[in-house]
Amino acid sequence: MKLNNASSSDLEKYQKVRDENRRKEKSFESWIEKYIKERYGKSLGVHYSKTDQLDIGESDSKTEIKHNHKYSKTGNLFIEIDKLTKHGEWIKSGIYREDNSRWYLIGDRNKFWLFKKEILKKEFGNNHYSKIPGYLPGFAFPTSHGYLLPIEKANQIAKKITLINDVNPNNKTKREPFQMELENIFKGMNNEKKST
Repeated sequence: MKLNNASSSDLEKYQKVRDENRRKEKSFESWIEKYIKERYGKSLGVHYSKTDQLDIGESDSKTEIKHNHKYSKTGNLFIEIDKLTKHGEWIKSGIYREDNSRWYLIGDRNKFWLFKKEILKKEFGNNHYSKIPGYLPGFAFPTSHGYLLPIEKANQIAKKITLINDVNPNNKTKREPFQMELENIFKGMNNEKKST
């Protein structure tokens, strides 16, 4: 389906803002990759080139990473289901993106949640939530669609929640149960990668 109410100059402006937004997303992906590697000794194997992301998927660990910095103000996570291309066409994205991703990691540099994508699809598919537009700043037309997952519900259905400053990553002698569980999750993700 094509976006009808955007002019070609709107789409040109959108492409520039989208590219800048993508750079910020890549910066967050890089930070998450480094953080998990340092804290858990596991690599997500994030693919940074657009070609690899389209051909292979977001990462070797089958994890899609989304930066969401508004949750602390809104009390919700925006779970993306489609997005606008630079040509003004809608494509499946986020939890419905057709790639190798099984996991959906979303948050910011203070806290992140790790979900199985199937759980997030089930939440949306069971009509618990309405599809809403998402906007990049400065645009009167939507640039994505998704649903708002309340933090309270996210805390219930997430496979794991990590508070970034909750544990000293240099303290190797005491590992909290959630840290060991997350290590096992990421270890399992890496083992899945090897078997496929």
